[in-house]
Amino acid sequence: APSIDIQSINFAFGSAEIPRSQYRKVEAIADALDNLLERRPRTKVLIEGHTDAVGSAQSNLLLSERRAESLKRTL
Repeated sequence: APSIDIQSINFAFGSAEIPRSQYRKVEAIADALDNLLERRPRTKVLIEGHTDAVGSAQSNLLLSERRAESLKRTL
């Protein structure tokens, strides 16, 4: 499967809001997705969020899901 290699989007601790300082990375992702979808219009995309190891597994899972959703909405 094709992949888009990017630097990680950095979030504030415990936050799912994308900081303005990370918008260039988001724009790079959007451009890469546009190029990919032009070549392969039926492509499905998986967006994953990650956290550090601080906190419980459950809270980190919820935060990673919120971060992925935040990027999806922003894109």
